[in-house]
Amino acid sequence: MTLVLIGCPETSIITTLRYLTSQNDEDKNSDFINKAHQSSARIYGIKIIFSKYFKPNEIAERIPKVNKAHYANAKLIKSKFLTKNTKMKIYKTMTRPVVTYSSETWTLTAKDENNLRIFERQKLRKIYGPVNIDNIWRIRNNMETDKAIEVADTVRFIKAQRIKWLGYIQRMDQARPVRKLLDWKPMGNRPVGRPRQRWQEDVMEDLKKS
Repeated sequence: MTLVLIGCPETSIITTLRYLTSQNDEDKNSDFINKAHQSSARIYGIKIIFSKYFKPNEIAERIPKVNKAHYANAKLIKSKFLTKNTKMKIYKTMTRPVVTYSSETWTLTAKDENNLRIFERQKLRKIYGPVNIDNIWRIRNNMETDKAIEVADTVRFIKAQRIKWLGYIQRMDQARPVRKLLDWKPMGNRPVGRPRQRWQEDVMEDLKKS
C-alpha cells in the first residue's frame, strides 16, 4: 500500500510513526524512526513518501512494461486459431495485471483515466481487428471498442478494486496500523491552495456514482 502525505510537517509524520510503533516492536523499529527524514521509509508493509507531489507517476512507468508483456504474447494475439474471447482472457490474465498491480491504492486523476483508456483501446484494436463496412476496412472507433468489452474497461476495474480494498480495511481491527492510518488526520498547516483529491474521497465518489 502506498500512502502519500502532502503538506504535513515531517515532525508530525514521525510522531505518528512513534505512536504506531509504541505498543510493540519499539526497539526493532527505532532505527527506522531515526531515519524517517529520508525520502521514503517502510513500516508494516506501508510505504510512506515524503514528497510535495501527490504520487509518483506509476501509470507512465507501467505502460512501457505492459507493452512488453503484450508483445511477449503477440503471436497468440495475432493467431487466427484463437477466438476473440480466448484472446481477451489472455489480455486480462497476462497483460492487464501488469498495469493494475497495486492499483487499489491509487488516486486517479482525469488525465490518469484518459491515459489508461488510450492504452487499453490500443490493445483492444489489435485483439478485435478492423471493421469491414461495404468492403472498406477501417479501425474500430472508441465507442466500438468500449462496446466490445461491455464497458468493463481498466478504469472501472481499478475503481472496483479500490472499493474492495476499502471494505477490507474497514473490516480490520482498530489496532491494525493500516486502519489507524486510514482514520488518522494529519497535523500541522496545509499549503496554500486547494488540497489534492485524497484516496478515500476518490473512493467515496465512486461509491456515490455506483
